[in-house]
Amino acid sequence: MATSNNIISLRRHDMDNLRTFLTGLVTVHHTSIAYGGSGGWLVKSAAVVGTSPLVTGFNMFNQSFFMGLFFWISGRVSAQSLEKTTDYGAFLKNKALRLGIPAVAYTLVVNPIAYLMVLPSLDLESISICLRHYYTNLDGVRGAVWYTVTLLCFDAIAVLVKKASQHQQHKASRADKVAKYGDLKNYGWLAVVLCSFLVKTQYPVGTFLPIIRLQPAYAFQYVYAYTLGYLAYTAGEQTMNGPFDSTTTATKAKESHDGEGSAEPMSSGSIPLSTALMISLMSMCLIPGPRYLDSTDWLSETMKQAFGGWTLPSFLYAFWNELAFNLLGPALMSYFNQWHNAPATSFTWNARYSYATFLVHTPVCVAIECLVEKILMSSAVLNVLRGSPNWQNLGPMVMTAAVGLTSAWVSAVVGKTLLEWLPVLKKLI
Repeated sequence: MATSNNIISLRRHDMDNLRTFLTGLVTVHHTSIAYGGSGGWLVKSAAVVGTSPLVTGFNMFNQSFFMGLFFWISGRVSAQSLEKTTDYGAFLKNKALRLGIPAVAYTLVVNPIAYLMVLPSLDLESISICLRHYYTNLDGVRGAVWYTVTLLCFDAIAVLVKKASQHQQHKASRADKVAKYGDLKNYGWLAVVLCSFLVKTQYPVGTFLPIIRLQPAYAFQYVYAYTLGYLAYTAGEQTMNGPFDSTTTATKAKESHDGEGSAEPMSSGSIPLSTALMISLMSMCLIPGPRYLDSTDWLSETMKQAFGGWTLPSFLYAFWNELAFNLLGPALMSYFNQWHNAPATSFTWNARYSYATFLVHTPVCVAIECLVEKILMSSAVLNVLRGSPNWQNLGPMVMTAAVGLTSAWVSAVVGKTLLEWLPVLKKLI
């Protein structure tokens, strides 16, 4: 997610724009939890009763690909950086500076602000109790920076593997690298399905590792995605290539005099984005257990079964999650390579600010959600909405779209403003 020129030596406009899109999607995804989605969040809207099937489906759909794509891009960027340097200590120092320090600062300063926002009263005693509880129960990073800390761990492992490979007598040829990459992209996802299912029997969705706060239920996809991105660079691939692609999606990188460039669009064998979306959404219907469909509480029962345990829905969810990632990942990259392969011209939606946007989006989302709740609670609108069957079906998606898109835009503005007002932050983010 970090986009500094010190990290990326060759800018790829298509990947920059994809990363910006994914950052906005993360913001909307987290906003949706307040309006009937699954997962933990500081705000639960009074305008929504219980869990919304549509919003929960939206959560699961996003989860299947957006963080995996972040790790794929990060793996490729790290492979490129490691190829261009022999000073691995400097590489890790730079990564620690740009990934580790922001994670610590976020955990100690930014995240507690969001907790204070949801307090019913901001008197000194309430603030003191809240902060004392937060810091005394702190056992690692908190919030969205689990991604940056996990990425830092992956980069450190990549350096160790890189150094170990240099001492091998037999150096892998380009053909060997291409073959290894081909095997991983074609068959690796099936191993991820099996490993994810087995891990969920002991660590269901919603269980976190200490310190880095990574969910074991999704960890294998992230390892797979990072490794696939890393090997894609060594194999000469410029975009993600999945097991369902008919031909190679390799593209030729063009580099300009200022160090920026784009991947020259070429014919791609990736499944069209519209087809990938249709298959992913329709196949999601396979997850619910048939015996729960006639239950009034079928959604919670299905989620309980799908998120962990030795159950068929748990296996089907693991299979669908990786199927969707390997359909949507290549399709999205191909789409951005073909249609969004130029420098961003938006005032706020720019890759230079996407990392800052990511770091500030939680308190921004919570602030806007709290404001919306105060408006609803102070009017008669809330009672009308809660009593409407149509609202209970469609309202959660309406609120997710309206509040989520607003939060995404405001987060981008705040991130951009912070970088411009505090230039010292540019050394970190």
